[in-house]
Amino acid sequence: MRLTAEAYLEKHRMDPHVLQTMSLIEDEEHLEPFLDKYTTPFDTSRRALLFRRYFRRQDGEKLEPERRYRLYDVVSSLLSSDLLCGLHTDERTMHAMTDFQIRFLELICGDFWSGAPDIWTCGRLDIGMRYAEMLAKAEKKAEAMEKLCSLVSLLEAVMKITEKIELPTACSWLEGMLWNAEESWGSRGNDPDSDEERAIFIYTTMSGMTTCDMVYPSDYYQTLLRIAEHFPSAPEYSDLLDRVKKLIETRSPGK
Repeated sequence: MRLTAEAYLEKHRMDPHVLQTMSLIEDEEHLEPFLDKYTTPFDTSRRALLFRRYFRRQDGEKLEPERRYRLYDVVSSLLSSDLLCGLHTDERTMHAMTDFQIRFLELICGDFWSGAPDIWTCGRLDIGMRYAEMLAKAEKKAEAMEKLCSLVSLLEAVMKITEKIELPTACSWLEGMLWNAEESWGSRGNDPDSDEERAIFIYTTMSGMTTCDMVYPSDYYQTLLRIAEHFPSAPEYSDLLDRVKKLIETRSPGK
């Protein structure tokens, strides 16, 4: 693999796919020499260079799309648990991080618990479910149920999407950044012989690069099944489970 990668990079310098692959699979002994030889010490991606060019030249019109993308990238990074706290963290830190993420998104985008879909839908669902589970563990079951009802309403609104639509950014600093949502069918494990599940594809494309999220109701159904232990014999919780289960649609491959 190393010899193949090096031969390819001799003809296609800085190829991102080769660099990304080798950074994952190379052994520790050869990793630093590989990176020293084939990468630069600074961010010289096309997007970074254009941002610097337009900023230095004070070209506001051309800078604006690059500025929006950079801002989106920063916000989405702060909504990533792995980036904020790493792969392993204690419960107290997880609570603080979750509270921060909700407050941060509300600060720049408004009501976190709104039932209206926007470009942050996946983040709101994931972070919101985590927060509701924390509340349930802390015996704040009424508040947890209230949050879960809001999240299920949001999920239902998202799954009603059939035709391609434009989603709001819910942030005035990102106005002009076009995001779309449409339904999509596919195998969860990329297995051509397994059933396909209906999802909602949320995406934007800038400078030939696509950023996207996929909303699969089955993911949130599994999360709700895990949280169910904190609501034994609660009929309102069973109703939530039924509502989400009804959103899960599958079909035979190739239909």
